[in-house]
Amino acid sequence: MDSEKHFNVIKTANDYSKYFDHDMDKKLLPLNLLINGMKARLDQCQTLVTISHENVDETTKALTSLRQSSDQLDELCSKIDTIEKVVDHLKSNLGSLEEEIEKAELKLGLNNDNLVVNILNPLLFRKTVDKKTLSVDMPKFDPNEYFISERYDDDDDEGL
Repeated sequence: MDSEKHFNVIKTANDYSKYFDHDMDKKLLPLNLLINGMKARLDQCQTLVTISHENVDETTKALTSLRQSSDQLDELCSKIDTIEKVVDHLKSNLGSLEEEIEKAELKLGLNNDNLVVNILNPLLFRKTVDKKTLSVDMPKFDPNEYFISERYDDDDDEGL
């Protein structure tokens, strides 16, 4: 019976050995790929969080410095607005002046098409023309209207 028992043990061992006869590396390969992909995504996420944290720090520093210099920025914006007003005023004055020049050219009979002849006309055909001053209803440019001298502001402060 000993041999029969021994035979059954060997048969049972052979039967169960088929369960352990597997290529575990092949079976675990998809799981390993999944784990490696997750590790890569976690590394990317950690990098993004680190970069975001650094950007938040830099943004906070920038906002703090902007908040500290808000008075200076307001003053600069005010100066830019004033310069824009001056430029608009000058543009208006130049436009009015161009209109008056065009009226004067029409009145004198000058034509822009024949500019060379028009330039030589006063030399070739001297006419005595009454010199009239053109009166242009254009407001005179007053810088005090736009700019306040800082020199006067300092003098006022000393008096206080």
